[in-house]
Amino acid sequence: MGADPTGRRPETLPTDEDRVRLTNRLAERNHREDTGGPFAALVVETGTGRLV
Repeated sequence: MGADPTGRRPETLPTDEDRVRLTNRLAERNHREDTGGPFAALVVETGTGRLV
């Protein structure tokens, strides 16, 4: 999963690495913007990687 210069989230995250990478980016953003601390979570369909 490459970085999206527009800041939008991808519709699917096919690998565990992609999912962890996005979760970490969201947690860093929450911490940086002081909007919830260093926490984030994703919900994805196991088979497709589609963000729910």
